[in-house]
Amino acid sequence: MKPFMRCTTEEWMLLLTMCGYEVLAKSLGEEVFGEKSEESWETLFECAAHQLMLKGVWDDEKASKDEVPLADGLQSFIRSVAVAKQLIRLSNPLTNEALLFRRIGDGQWIEHYIKQEIIQEFHPVDAKNIEKNMHQFIEYKDLEPSNEIEFTMSNGAFTAQVTRGM
Repeated sequence: MKPFMRCTTEEWMLLLTMCGYEVLAKSLGEEVFGEKSEESWETLFECAAHQLMLKGVWDDEKASKDEVPLADGLQSFIRSVAVAKQLIRLSNPLTNEALLFRRIGDGQWIEHYIKQEIIQEFHPVDAKNIEKNMHQFIEYKDLEPSNEIEFTMSNGAFTAQVTRGM
């Protein structure tokens, strides 16, 4: 399924900041990139702004009027994700991926997929598909050990453990 929106973490941080969620953006940035100087954050945001311009997300007309340079619908979407009260989070440290489900409104859910802490993808998802998508995400292979594992304990060792209270 084609995502509703795909962006980098830097772009997502800038989008959050432009919509009034500076604290959320900074905490996300520090979690991913560590602490940085204000100058470093400004450089990061400037590069992200150029990427948003390249993607056609940046509204030059709004920017020239000193307004938030994003379409109203995009701003509304960003705000709904930022203030979502219900959240389900799954993570796979082996592949450095995370999958979040956010309830953004009256029965509306967004699937937020994060790959390598770099790529952020947002998809609308029906509540009835959340469980299936969760199972697909957490599907692990080779959970069974490849070699047989044996555990043996002599009677004497067993008796010693029992008398010491295991």
